[in-house]
Amino acid sequence: MTSPAILNDLKGALTGAAAILPAVLSSGVVIFAPLGAEWLPAGIAAAFIAAVISIVALALTGGSGFHLACPKTAVAAILAGACTQLMTAGTDLSDGQIILAIFAAVILSGALEFTLGATGLGRFVKFVPQPVIAGFLNGLAILVVLSQFPALTGISGGMAAVIHDPSQIYPGALILGTLTIIVMIISRARMPGLPAPLVGLVTGSGLYHLGLMFWPALNMGGVIGESGEAIRLTLVITQIPALFTGPATTGLLAVILSTALSLAVINAIQTLLSATAIDSETGSRHDSGRELRAQGLAHMFSGALGGMTSSGTVPYTRAALSAGGHGRRTALLVAGLLAAVGFGAGPVMAWLPKAVVAGMILIIALGVVDRWTGQLIRGWTTTRDPAIRREIGGSLFIVITVALLVALSDLVIAVGVGMALSLLAHLQTASRTVVHRAFDGSSTRSRVARPLRDLQRLENDGHKIRILALQGPLFFGATDSLMVAVDQHAPETGTLILDLRRITSIDSTGAAALAQIDRNLSRDGVRLLLAGLSESHSGRAMIREAGHMAFEDDSRLFEDFDSALTAAENQLLSDSGDAPASRQVLAPKDLDLFLALDPAALDLIAGRLHRESYNAGDRLIVEGDRSDAIYILASGQASVLKTLPDGRAVRLATYLPGVVLGEMGVLGDTARTADIVIDIAAVCYRLTATDFEAVCRENPATALALVRGLSRELSKRLAATSATLRELER
Repeated sequence: MTSPAILNDLKGALTGAAAILPAVLSSGVVIFAPLGAEWLPAGIAAAFIAAVISIVALALTGGSGFHLACPKTAVAAILAGACTQLMTAGTDLSDGQIILAIFAAVILSGALEFTLGATGLGRFVKFVPQPVIAGFLNGLAILVVLSQFPALTGISGGMAAVIHDPSQIYPGALILGTLTIIVMIISRARMPGLPAPLVGLVTGSGLYHLGLMFWPALNMGGVIGESGEAIRLTLVITQIPALFTGPATTGLLAVILSTALSLAVINAIQTLLSATAIDSETGSRHDSGRELRAQGLAHMFSGALGGMTSSGTVPYTRAALSAGGHGRRTALLVAGLLAAVGFGAGPVMAWLPKAVVAGMILIIALGVVDRWTGQLIRGWTTTRDPAIRREIGGSLFIVITVALLVALSDLVIAVGVGMALSLLAHLQTASRTVVHRAFDGSSTRSRVARPLRDLQRLENDGHKIRILALQGPLFFGATDSLMVAVDQHAPETGTLILDLRRITSIDSTGAAALAQIDRNLSRDGVRLLLAGLSESHSGRAMIREAGHMAFEDDSRLFEDFDSALTAAENQLLSDSGDAPASRQVLAPKDLDLFLALDPAALDLIAGRLHRESYNAGDRLIVEGDRSDAIYILASGQASVLKTLPDGRAVRLATYLPGVVLGEMGVLGDTARTADIVIDIAAVCYRLTATDFEAVCRENPATALALVRGLSRELSKRLAATSATLRELER
């Protein structure tokens, strides 16, 4: 171990401890604030114990390389809210028993966190909706603020006493608390480098004792005084069982369970997010399960010894890292420094004025207010988009509802209602957006290259093919809007394609809805095709397992959209009597390429054509070969295939009778860019580059007409491709 390494550890530890200390004090003064200022030492002790034990536990058994922890004001507000609930729930508990109940909740929260880490369920705690968390924190802030007005005004007896008889307010206490608040606000604005709570505490205490020197009769609310709850380790777990011997056990258990669950979720979220952020600083990768198990053990020990909870912190860990700290040794030094400060702070607290502490807690509680709520309010008042305004308004409604329920009712009820409202909002959003877009077959084409006559038919009658592109999960909340959309687009439709490529999942209700839609459309003479469900897609398995096999039994379920569109186009052409399968081998005079030629020119070209037959699987053109001929498909079917670097072959297009293949064979001497493989036994007419050059010499006008025919066919294909691309970009 080198001296520079030790020095860096010391600098990192001093920086980390100095950064964490204000957070410890801020949290400590909030925990038992509803019980009165005389319990401040117990709160400070609980915060110090939590910080020390959590840092040691994460250092020795955690899943991150270096990760500091400290108590959080938001968590302290949860505990303060639990104190308020126990005071007003008719449990007839003494202050000491309420504190024991808080420690019981801390122990239980640690057990829950350990379970989350051991079972791998910890990753799911991140799925708590943000409006619920925001409302939860805002409600706790309201509870803490209301609990401090009696101490701020010098009245004992709670907020009701302040409202019932305002004449009992001690002006000296109110002025002192107000001055403390003003000092903290100025300190935050003008001296951001100093901890505002500490500045307010020192300034307010100084004003109090100076005031007593010059005006001894001035009543400013008094000081905390000596307390039997000085900062020390006490094995409180042995006293907890006695809590559950009274008649109010059910109500007590409800508060403990709800508080423990809230603590476990909030602490797990904060620690996992913090560990993820620290990973980017250190280049390491944390173990979420191990991190939660270590934190759970720390909280069980902390609660057993009279401490609160503590969770990972990014800024304080980053400060220690920047100062040179790293690893287990630095973390243990931070814990040692905090322990030394904590166990020596007891005598100082007896001299702290109650009004000053109340003012400090008020400002700290306002810091608990969720900042995201302010962003929502600004967004709701400034946006001109009705959809965004409606979405933000829904989130604000959940935030306000949860906050009011936390302040006026119960934590469990508040969170439960918030989760239910969030679920309803999600269902409404999902059901509203299941149809991504709707279009028809006149604006998009399959990758099948067809004769000009077929392309014209599809352009005229393509509206009889309707496509609904769906998105998101197809579940019970989205089926109604899908059925409404189908009813709107089904009239005057021969084939309806549901494009499911953007569907993430299908539940049993969604599968049943597809079957119902199929039955309804069948009665109206409309054919339903499902596209975009690969064999591995869970939705395909759900359709099969739910007993809706009709789609696969008659080949109406396609892995890709193009195959479904091709089937719909073939059906449309078949209904009009132009089905490709019904054609015989086309003679040269029936080919689109030669329609503009006069009989003499046609005879000249026909004399140069080589009729060739191919079997399925034959390669008509091989990628990389020299372009030395064009082919006109007279019967059968061929596909253009492109081989990818991983060896997979992708179909780029399909050719039907009457279509030109490999046109670059006479337009330019370049290498072939893809393979053309025969799908169905075919007959082709081949025109070599040598024969084309001969036609150019013998009859330039015929050669020019042939080039015009090629250009006409290529332009038609390009127009169809452009229309498809425009539709896909929407």
